[in-house]
Amino acid sequence: MAEATFRLRMCYAKTGRLAYLSHLELVRALERLIRRSGLPFAVTQGFSAHMRHAPGPALPVGTRGLGELFDVWLTEYVKAEPALHALRRATVPGLEIREVTYVDPKAKGLAATHVIEDYSLEIQLGRGAMAEASAPEAVGAAAEAGAGAGAGVGAAAEAGAAAGVAAGAATEPLFLLKQGLARLLETGEVTIERKKGRREQRKTYDLRAGLVAAPCFCASEEAEGRYQVAMTLRSGPQGSIRPDVLLRAALAASDAPLDLAIRSSTRLALAEEELAAKS
Repeated sequence: MAEATFRLRMCYAKTGRLAYLSHLELVRALERLIRRSGLPFAVTQGFSAHMRHAPGPALPVGTRGLGELFDVWLTEYVKAEPALHALRRATVPGLEIREVTYVDPKAKGLAATHVIEDYSLEIQLGRGAMAEASAPEAVGAAAEAGAGAGAGVGAAAEAGAAAGVAAGAATEPLFLLKQGLARLLETGEVTIERKKGRREQRKTYDLRAGLVAAPCFCASEEAEGRYQVAMTLRSGPQGSIRPDVLLRAALAASDAPLDLAIRSSTRLALAEEELAAKS
């Protein structure tokens, strides 16, 4: 059996319907792509021989990947440009091979080096059956206080309006979501419970180590309650928390009856040095 001495790293984008492939399904799709390309891939030695490869960190199902990585070992050296053309000819819609390069065969695996996950999401926030008592009461109380203090009618009205604006802001969905995030960051961790069959699994994530950059929100002009969210996470020994799970945990921490829908999610996997260069 030929010895594998060449480690080819593929950089690809996963979009469209392929974003809904699981990690295992994606690995199998990449294996089939490499077989169709005709590249001389190496196989493992053992009872159940298979293609020797090393995928990058798993993408959450439904998340598009713009710069995902996949290593495959070759038994023969093929120049990068012909290898790229061969892979592009063999690919399918939704799986774009962007570039290929050779790396040291003994270098650390992608799961150990590319631990930074840069996410961009589009979310829709909706208000549930929220109590509507705060704003009118605040306006009335401020107006009464202004009048009782001997202030003029204008001063009382201004005080009431200012209190009304403040009370309204405190019940806005985005304000409540940020409030929940602040509570989570204050505790420094978030615990997620999942049901797997009849068993309940509990996993705790360290936010101080796992959250590189706090979520940044930007209102969308397309629809009310729609926001673009950017956040950067770090994968650790316990894995990394999914951004949608973090946002839903923040809503739970805010005790607000709000609905959250993830309209789209995109990830870019980075190495620590790439994050430093980016910042």
